[in-house]
Amino acid sequence: MTTTGPSGPGAGLTVSVWLRFSESLAGAGELVVFAGSDYAAAAQTIETARPRIATYALPAIGPVHIRTIAGSQVTLTPRDARFANVRLALDLATGRWRAPAGGWPWTWQPQPDCSTFAPPAGATLVDCWADALDRALMYVAAGDAGGPATPRQGLLLVDQGSLADQALGLDRLANYPTPGRMGAVRIVAASGPWITLVPVDPAHLDTTFVFDLTTRRWLPLGTTPTWQVTEVPCPPAAPAGGVLIAPISCWQGPADGQELRLQSIRYTQNNQYISTGVTLTATQAAAVVAAIWYAFPLDLGPVWIRAVTDGRLFLVPTAPPFAHLRLVYDFVAGHWLVPAFSGASTAIECGTAWPAAGHCWTLVVQDSVLTLAEGRAAAPGDPAQGVLAISPGLQLDAATIQFYPTPRAVGPVHATGRDGARLTETADQDDRIKFVFDLRTRQWVGP
Repeated sequence: MTTTGPSGPGAGLTVSVWLRFSESLAGAGELVVFAGSDYAAAAQTIETARPRIATYALPAIGPVHIRTIAGSQVTLTPRDARFANVRLALDLATGRWRAPAGGWPWTWQPQPDCSTFAPPAGATLVDCWADALDRALMYVAAGDAGGPATPRQGLLLVDQGSLADQALGLDRLANYPTPGRMGAVRIVAASGPWITLVPVDPAHLDTTFVFDLTTRRWLPLGTTPTWQVTEVPCPPAAPAGGVLIAPISCWQGPADGQELRLQSIRYTQNNQYISTGVTLTATQAAAVVAAIWYAFPLDLGPVWIRAVTDGRLFLVPTAPPFAHLRLVYDFVAGHWLVPAFSGASTAIECGTAWPAAGHCWTLVVQDSVLTLAEGRAAAPGDPAQGVLAISPGLQLDAATIQFYPTPRAVGPVHATGRDGARLTETADQDDRIKFVFDLRTRQWVGP
């Protein structure tokens, strides 16, 4: 079955996006992207040096819908109600899937073969595991490093990236020798970010190795993998280099043989908000083994740490306009998962950055936070000129604000509708007069 998707111009080209599902794809599907609108003509270029068609394998979660196409990003949603909150996003510019958003439980399963791996020279693979639905984008294999320089050296391979990434050589493959040389090892369990292995040699069946994908470290022998990080009181704010560092949400506890401390920190200077981030400090035997600062994918103001569990950090913004958002960092994959934005907007106080502002509000557009304001221009001789002002972030900022006069001087305007990234602005004095502004191109596009 082929589901025809949308076509449209981009950078002077017409591009079509199709979905295909069939029994031959083992219940999964493909996303087909080709130049133009004639699939047959594009398909004939597959064997040429510059093909005009590309296919991307979909995770095996059944049929999906094309939800949106914004810029070079295609967002898909599964039809299966079990995955109703999942969002898949493909960046056509790079040809890579972004981290999936929504609930992504680990569902490790042994794989029938390890042909997708390219082991080091001399290494022998015994078995390999992967997320059952290709959703973790993580594959692991175990075996023997081989070679005279490393006799009886067990080996774990970790491959991060989808099957499409592997085919293009874009995946990241890392090798981790076992702490003890007991010959080849095999995987006996995979739970969350923890991979459990045992030696193949029956003489060492009482030995168990546990590898933590979160920290990419072997746990001490005999350690039971667990995260018991809980909320604790935060230390007081302290100045550093002219910046006030104020922890607002703090968690601490044992995590895989280490003591983990997480702090969500608000940074201000001269009583002005600068940014928010999360610091992670891990100690082992009183020695710091990791100290990392994580910047948020969006500046949503201060955030609370809501939960820390099995290698994932869950945060919630404190600002009311963004209280519906959830930020999730996956320590295993090493990146932020795509936030689930509702597109809601919230009215705010305008402040003093633009005294002529009459209405001010914030919203999220294409993974960016914007503050918008509507008012009247202060230019001499044209007091009836309406203006839309935009500033990135949570408030109007005199240093970054940009002004966009309405196409006609009809006085102040106010927002009366939104379709994706397009705003409808209506004249205060005559609701029959409307203008349309595109937030992506920052241009007026309609009367």
